[in-house]
Amino acid sequence: MNTYERRAGADPRLPVPKMDDSDVDEEDLETGLVAAVRRGQFDVVKKIGIDPARDDVTALINEYCLWPNPELLEFLIKLGADLRSAAGEDNAMRWAFSSFEWSLDSLFRDYSRTEAALRCIEILAANGARWHPNDPYRISCFRRAIAKASAYDAIRHLERIIKGGAIEQPFFQDLMRTPRMKEILKQTYPGVIKLREYAGYSGSRSRKNRMPNR
Repeated sequence: MNTYERRAGADPRLPVPKMDDSDVDEEDLETGLVAAVRRGQFDVVKKIGIDPARDDVTALINEYCLWPNPELLEFLIKLGADLRSAAGEDNAMRWAFSSFEWSLDSLFRDYSRTEAALRCIEILAANGARWHPNDPYRISCFRRAIAKASAYDAIRHLERIIKGGAIEQPFFQDLMRTPRMKEILKQTYPGVIKLREYAGYSGSRSRKNRMPNR
């Protein structure tokens, strides 16, 4: 909860400033419940409690689940959150992919967050959500993030993502069409054959190049 609620025991659904600042615009207000969801604080969310009569669980999951927490996602889904009704690209799957990308950045690298983000992607995909951004910038961000991982890790992560069904095949084929992504498909690590098949990759390499280094 934020400072205002801790001090005054306020209603966790009462919009208050995000920061200790009395001069704020309406868009800078948020409830304690929203703040807890946004920060992935599942224990706080459970303490506040979700009231279906007052709380829009679909909005909570699609607009505010910014920090990856698999338990929180499953909790909101069980309460009836609709993963397919989000307008545009602001949805839970986008936030899960964004968290995954950030976790691979050298400045913010956090392998525990990588695993949490991948689990969120798998949970969302299992419940019908898909990642298909319309903005080419989002696709470029994902490609750059994957390129920052080692080839071994990139293949492991991509294999989990496609196995869960988070990216449909035509979109994945487009995602992997660039030279940098094709370099990943040329590797010999376990799982790469599945990636090649899903990407429709038909590149060939000599037998010498296909053999792993000893």
